Amino acid sequence: MSLTAVSVAKAVHHLSKGKSLRGPFSMADVKTQYFNELMINRIFDVFAKFPNLTKNHPEIQKLYNLGKIAA
Repeated sequence: MSLTAVSVAKAVHHLSKGKSLRGPFSMADVKTQYFNELMINRIFDVFAKFPNLTKNHPEIQKLYNLGKIAA
């Protein structure tokens, strides 16, 4: 069951990108990225001090990737 969950998670993450952007990745990177997104969104929800800050800003994207393994 857990191997199936990992395979599905990899497929969902991998297939959500365009063919030219697909490359090797690790499940640890996927987990780290989604955890970072969760924490950043939680911080924005709790503190809400920057209502005009866009979540698509390049600096926010850097935070999403914080702690990922370099390939």
